[in-house]
Amino acid sequence: MSDHMIFLDFGLFSVYWYGFIMGVTVLLATGLFVLLRRMQGEEVQRSLTTALMAMPAALLGARVFYCWFAKALFSGGALEMMNLLTGGYALYGALLGILTVMAVQGLRHRTSVLTMLDAACPPVALAIAVERWTGLVNGSDIGFAVSSPWIQRFPFSLLSETDQVYHLWVGFFEGVTAMLLFLVLAAIYWMKYRAECKGMRCGDVALLFMMIYGFSQSFWESMRDDSLFMVTLGFVRINQIFSIVMALSAVIWLMVRKCQRRGVSAADAGMWTLCAAALGVAVYCEFTMNAVSMTRNYILLGVSLSVMLMLGICLINGSRKDEAGCTHAAALDREPPRSDAERGDGSDKAAPDGFASIDVDALDLDELKSLR
Repeated sequence: MSDHMIFLDFGLFSVYWYGFIMGVTVLLATGLFVLLRRMQGEEVQRSLTTALMAMPAALLGARVFYCWFAKALFSGGALEMMNLLTGGYALYGALLGILTVMAVQGLRHRTSVLTMLDAACPPVALAIAVERWTGLVNGSDIGFAVSSPWIQRFPFSLLSETDQVYHLWVGFFEGVTAMLLFLVLAAIYWMKYRAECKGMRCGDVALLFMMIYGFSQSFWESMRDDSLFMVTLGFVRINQIFSIVMALSAVIWLMVRKCQRRGVSAADAGMWTLCAAALGVAVYCEFTMNAVSMTRNYILLGVSLSVMLMLGICLINGSRKDEAGCTHAAALDREPPRSDAERGDGSDKAAPDGFASIDVDALDLDELKSLR
């Protein structure tokens, strides 16, 4: 790291801008998680304990994940890997660490893990957006070199200090996507746990995060040149594989849940077929990517990933409507029988044989004589 990235210099150690910004972001995300759990009725102390446990777990998971898939970069072995000041962290390792803490806390306190994940996903999306944009201070999250003058400008590209070439700043687009995801998840969370929107299930926020972030990140990762690559398939990114697996897991979960509730129909078989075809197109575009077909492949890749995302959103929306209908029907079944007066049709209800019903007891003697 260069000296212009230092925020505070204490002689023995230095605080860099990237670390300072991310530290503040983690604190804000922690406070937001506690607030969202409070909206679910959870105690502040327990939520804060979960968040404090998730911090070191995320740091450890991010480091272990990176070192596992980048062993060749650490010539010093395990000792060099344990030196956290050398850098090298992976986002999906941090997510796995957070998920582990949530699972342990859920089993320990007999709390729904899906409910905790609903509260954790909006802060995580916000932290991801800030982290991607903070890559500006150290020149990370860059992609291939660009030559078009209209894109050789901030924030679309960054000038590399090593080769003095403009590279696509993928982190900017990743940050915009993550910030939009945060706003969407926050709105849905409000409707679910604050506005009490009927028909929404626990875990819908987490499933939406998995699908939107997974499919979008698998697209952006294909443009990055500083990602971890597979050893056997040198052009396939590790994060790209984890992104598509995470997103597809959410879609499959929703499909299975729908089939268990309503059975398998022809429409379900069509959705499975369409999802498989879109996945095949995405894999084909990634494996055949080259300089000649780059534009075409990126368009087809974006379309196929968007199709799978829309299928998942349709499944969540269909599940919400079914749940709302079941809730309304159950409410009608639980409604006690009402009398004629409560229904408002007691005195005006038509009598048999087409004659009007008259309350004789309420009439006086003169009115009775007039009826004769």
